[in-house]
Amino acid sequence: MRLVSSLVCILGLFLAASAWADHHEAGDEGAAASMASGECVAPEAPADIPSGDTAMASELKAANANVRSYIAAGTAYTECVDAAEAGLPEDATDETRLALIKARNAVVDRMKAVAEDFNAAVKAYKARRKAEKEAQAAE
Repeated sequence: MRLVSSLVCILGLFLAASAWADHHEAGDEGAAASMASGECVAPEAPADIPSGDTAMASELKAANANVRSYIAAGTAYTECVDAAEAGLPEDATDETRLALIKARNAVVDRMKAVAEDFNAAVKAYKARRKAEKEAQAAE
């Protein structure tokens, strides 16, 4: 499952980075057209963050790599959407602009939630390890 999550994150990063590069090469009009044709693809969030209360260090390291890939893909996606919004014609409807803003904000909110979940898992892991070491020292 982790391999699939990693591959999805890597694929999302590749697609988002490719779309971002295409937008910069095509200019603003190309960015709007690309967004409309679906080239700005929101990345999939990591499937799960292991619980810090039970996870091994290796599981958290793997999760860290997945989270970093997701955040990078999400950042590329937001840049793609920003370029698409900047490339909209002046007569674009407010609904079109709002849809782009909502799409961007949804990914930003999800990135924050994923980062918070991961940070909470790391904090729980460190607290657990500290308690384990203190218990061992008391024996």
